[in-house]
Amino acid sequence: MTALLIYTTIVAALAISTIRWPATAIAGIICMFGLEQWAQGSHPLFLQHRALTNYVIGFIVLLGLAKKIYRGQPILRAYPAVGILVLTLFLYALVSTTWAPYPDRSLAALLTQSPYIITIIILAPLLCSNTEDIERAFFATCVLGLVLLVLLMFTVEWKNRSVVFPGSSFHGNPAAIGALGGTISIIAAYFRWPKLRLLDILKWIVVALGLTLAIRSGSRGQTLAAVMVLVVCWPLAYRLHSFKAYTIFGAGIIFIAATTFWGLDMFWPDSGRWDANAMEDAADGRLYRSSKIYKHWFTTPATIFFGVGNSASKDLIGTYAHVLPLDILCEEGVAGFVMFIGIVLLCVNKGFKGFFLVRDNPQQRTQLAILCAIFAYYFASSLKQGNLLGSPLLFLCAILIGTYYNNLVSSRRQHTEPPRRNYSIAGFTRP
Repeated sequence: MTALLIYTTIVAALAISTIRWPATAIAGIICMFGLEQWAQGSHPLFLQHRALTNYVIGFIVLLGLAKKIYRGQPILRAYPAVGILVLTLFLYALVSTTWAPYPDRSLAALLTQSPYIITIIILAPLLCSNTEDIERAFFATCVLGLVLLVLLMFTVEWKNRSVVFPGSSFHGNPAAIGALGGTISIIAAYFRWPKLRLLDILKWIVVALGLTLAIRSGSRGQTLAAVMVLVVCWPLAYRLHSFKAYTIFGAGIIFIAATTFWGLDMFWPDSGRWDANAMEDAADGRLYRSSKIYKHWFTTPATIFFGVGNSASKDLIGTYAHVLPLDILCEEGVAGFVMFIGIVLLCVNKGFKGFFLVRDNPQQRTQLAILCAIFAYYFASSLKQGNLLGSPLLFLCAILIGTYYNNLVSSRRQHTEPPRRNYSIAGFTRP
């Protein structure tokens, strides 16, 4: 009963905040898989209705879009070119199922993921049509993320790497839990709390909880990617222009390292999972799977250019490559791979251009830094466990970076253009 009450409270709070601030539904998108696993590990109702949380979050996203449309807020005005490219890539993936070895199976696999694609990649980006929306989305993600971090760490049963689903042979997905912990730690580390300096210090508790959860799930790639991004992207969020700034940066690195080593010692003291040899063996396994699908791809000019078809890897080698760029190259061919590289390059380009526009605005600088850092985090994670259909959050971040940049350009154009004067000739007013 307690779990049902907590779940209902979380969903109700998210729905109410979405009615007031539609962009807060993004928090539900980012935290959806974590909320789903906590619920399934806490009450049998959610095991009996495994897709319930997905439907709830989808409804909340639709609720947010309906509110924006009702208010007359434009949802497509700043839609970026990278978004068009992302949609084109997924449309091409759908078409490519027609020449897969088993078209019916490939199409079925794509349709199974289609609710996530529609909700996360098509609908969710429309919730953030200006820079204020991004701020609200990050704030809500920090709050909801903190709640889920505490619930997942202290209120469910764990076995090895996974959340236990009582009374079921199923168990949680540790990679999804690790991704949630890494994402929340990155957003919390860079988010600025205006007029609340105490929270700017206490946010490091959230960072520690996020990293600890990623380590608890045994997600090596997600943990290492989070640590790397937290360090590398720090200068994007905060200017290193003084001794104090460098001191805080150094203290942050020490804190991140101490948290990581503490988590490893706490949860994996006698395990060889985090040894260099174990990681090297895992990487070799992914390269072996990649080489197997590569052989099927590199057979004829048609398969090289058009690919073997989306979701064909499962039928050809029994699994997918676990390396997103190689997965796209082999399944969608050179045509799809060029689209994917275009998406990455557009994000890098808009990110760099955006930082030149916001370098003197601390609030907007950290907002853009968070978007770029999360994109880098999901991209790095996809190099060890990712395929096209299983990486919707990566493409969501890509679209949000493009939207944010377009809003920055539009805002500065409005502030720099001189006011247009009206004058009258023979009773007619002309601009």
